[in-house]
Amino acid sequence: MENIRRKKVTTWLLWVLILLAMALVACDSDETNTAADEAASSAEEAVTPGQSFAEDYTAFIEEVMAEENLPGTAVAVVRGDEIIFAEGFGYRDVQKGLPVTTDTLFHIGSTNKSITSMLIATLVDDGLFDWDTPVVEIYP
Repeated sequence: MENIRRKKVTTWLLWVLILLAMALVACDSDETNTAADEAASSAEEAVTPGQSFAEDYTAFIEEVMAEENLPGTAVAVVRGDEIIFAEGFGYRDVQKGLPVTTDTLFHIGSTNKSITSMLIATLVDDGLFDWDTPVVEIYP
């Protein structure tokens, strides 16, 4: 039972990270490509001091991808305005052998509803408003 729970939590955590990374990539535009490229190149430098973090994180992602039979994903870890880690894993097109990169765009479909719910729950936990607060009080 403990192993099943751990697997569910691990899978859930990876999906949250994947969804957040996809949401960030989906917001990309031509105007921000230069900034994104500069940030991605600085991510290499940011990871270097904590190389074991990058190696452990990479191993974790690859393990979950294998367990869940995921063909590919892109993950970014951001703290404030700094990209700590950014990397593509696996393939965006398995048949053609096209790899996932940090610039790969993913269709996120209705997952924005889950992300929005999680963010609202965080704001409720922070005491900014309650679940019963009418939307018009926050966003007139």
